[in-house]
Amino acid sequence: MINNEGAKFYPIELENVLLSHPAVAEAAVLPWADKRHGQVAVAFVVRNSQSTDNKDLIAYCQEHIAAYKLPAMIVHLSELPKNAMGKVIKNSLRDQLNTRLRNRKSK
Repeated sequence: MINNEGAKFYPIELENVLLSHPAVAEAAVLPWADKRHGQVAVAFVVRNSQSTDNKDLIAYCQEHIAAYKLPAMIVHLSELPKNAMGKVIKNSLRDQLNTRLRNRKSK
């Protein structure tokens, strides 16, 4: 569950919206600590053959869900990490995000 300034929602709500976009093949959403909001949603998406950018995805999400459920960040990946059963390994996504953010800060 993601708690954005007291407004709680499940990641699956945002995942379903993202998956309904024609350019998104796979999606996973994680809560991420945020000083201002408590937690925000971070989305990881795998695009299908159609290309799209983050502005298009955010605009699409704005049409389908409440503003507090919008992703604060969208990370595009070539594939989502999965275990042998095909379930997304969200801890791996969290580690990848930590690494990306750490690399941004060091630049």
